[in-house]
Amino acid sequence: MEAADAQSDFFELREIDITDWDSSVAGQYNIRSIPHCMIYGRDGELKESGPDVCWAVVENPSALLRY
Repeated sequence: MEAADAQSDFFELREIDITDWDSSVAGQYNIRSIPHCMIYGRDGELKESGPDVCWAVVENPSALLRY
């Protein structure tokens, strides 16, 4: 994902280090497993979320273009 971030004008990668599952960040974003990816569209709306999203992006980064 870092490679896609470095090569793209429309893709931004934000990494959050969750050291405590009871943290406010984990609760705010409903993160229950890692890795966990959240894909937002250009309109700022959440489009997809969850661990499976991460693997889909790794396997096919160009799929992000649909957002």
